[in-house]
Amino acid sequence: MFREKQMFFKIFFFRILKVLLRELIDKSLQQDRNNSKILLRSNASIAEKMLSNWFSFLLFGYIKV
Repeated sequence: MFREKQMFFKIFFFRILKVLLRELIDKSLQQDRNNSKILLRSNASIAEKMLSNWFSFLLFGYIKV
C-alpha cells in the first residue's frame, strides 16, 4: 500500500512538473528567442525549483555515501 501511494505521488509530481516546464518554455520562447539558451540557469520559477528538487530526489541514492 505504501509503495503504491509513493508511486502515485511520484507520477503526480512528474506530471505537474512537465506541465509547468512546458509553460515556462513556451513563455520564454514567446518573450525572447535569443535568450532561450539560458532558460534554466536560475531558480526564479516554481518549475525550475521543482526540477532541481526532483533531480536531487532521484540522485540521492547514488550520491549518498
